[in-house]
Amino acid sequence: MAGNALALFLHKALSHPLSTRAFTCSIYEAYPRSEKVYLGGGLGLASNGVAVLASLGLDDQIKKRTGVAKFSNFFTEGGQQLGRWSHEGFGEYMYGTMRSTLYDILSEELERNGMKIEYKKRVVKVEEKNDMVNVEFEDGTSAQGDYLIGCDGITTLISRRMLILGARSAVRAHIFPEAPKPEFIGLNGAGGFVFEKDIPPNFPDRLKGSMNFIFGKNAFFGIAPGSDGVRTHP
Repeated sequence: MAGNALALFLHKALSHPLSTRAFTCSIYEAYPRSEKVYLGGGLGLASNGVAVLASLGLDDQIKKRTGVAKFSNFFTEGGQQLGRWSHEGFGEYMYGTMRSTLYDILSEELERNGMKIEYKKRVVKVEEKNDMVNVEFEDGTSAQGDYLIGCDGITTLISRRMLILGARSAVRAHIFPEAPKPEFIGLNGAGGFVFEKDIPPNFPDRLKGSMNFIFGKNAFFGIAPGSDGVRTHP
């Protein structure tokens, strides 16, 4: 997701009047394209996120293909409302969506701009070689470039080795081998999606068009608008 957005911003930078160097970028995705629906759950895209995507000209797509949430509601497990927060006054509302929908919006924009995503390219080795960054993939292929930007999470090879590795960059931000690793702290989460047509007719009106948060004794539950006829349960 972040790699796709960054590639679009780099492409946009090429046409900036202050841009003095031509460059190209390639996007490598560890998973096959068919897996995008199953990776990640739902997310709430806040007003600042919508503003970032608007700078890429994607705000109309966001509003057409996701579910708007004009309020955030907070309830006890017994249904008593604790609070109601309006999303007015922030420039944009919040939007609920499946991660795969946001991935589609970004990848479709990449295609419109002539950029290609290489799928099934899981990184197994990264090294500097002859003033270049060399990356080896699990399928035996490799790629070279002046810069490598890792957008592949906190537990994968690139993030363990470096934040940004640039053979000609003044700043080389290698991640320290002794950097703290993620640890399980005892919290589990589960999410799912429900089609609009499957929601019972007695679904409370006060929950529609809102991010809803229900606090229980031993668990927390949320329900929000989703994308393309789906409501998300993050």
